[in-house]
Amino acid sequence: MSEVLQITSPSVSKAQKREYDNINELPDEVLISVLARMPMKEAARTSVLSRRWKKLWTSHPYLVFDGSNSLRGIHYRSEQVLESEQFKYLNWVNDVLESHHDAAIDEFKIRFYLDQCYQSDIDDWVRFAFGKKVQRFKLDLSSSRVTSHVQDSGYELCSHTLHFQTPLSLTSHVLKNKYV
Repeated sequence: MSEVLQITSPSVSKAQKREYDNINELPDEVLISVLARMPMKEAARTSVLSRRWKKLWTSHPYLVFDGSNSLRGIHYRSEQVLESEQFKYLNWVNDVLESHHDAAIDEFKIRFYLDQCYQSDIDDWVRFAFGKKVQRFKLDLSSSRVTSHVQDSGYELCSHTLHFQTPLSLTSHVLKNKYV
């Protein structure tokens, strides 16, 4: 325990600090495995640690974009607030996908209310996920967190959205429609 306290002491030399910095001696694959056990936003925060860590989070295999909590109680606010939240969400997803560098992803999850005017972005996300050979895919665009003045518009996955060299096999899928 005293060694850990010494690391934070200003009198410890750089050579001594390096001696105790075993985590940076690990290969990238191990560090990425550790980051994969963290929520993606938390993993992204590690990018400030050093140059080496700056891009490690961009190989996170679980791309979970759950922005539904930001919509809680949106009916008490204006339509402009909803549009602002949607714009922030789109930027967040697009920025992460632009930064992502791994060849494959284990999970891709979108959970946020978006209507048909965002069809192009959603199509791009679907193509991205399946282009990365996603293992688990979930797309929840329902307005369950937004109250009754907003209706689900129904995203339509068009055949031209996905172009595959080989046939696609879906082993399970969930179709939700609260009006059925």
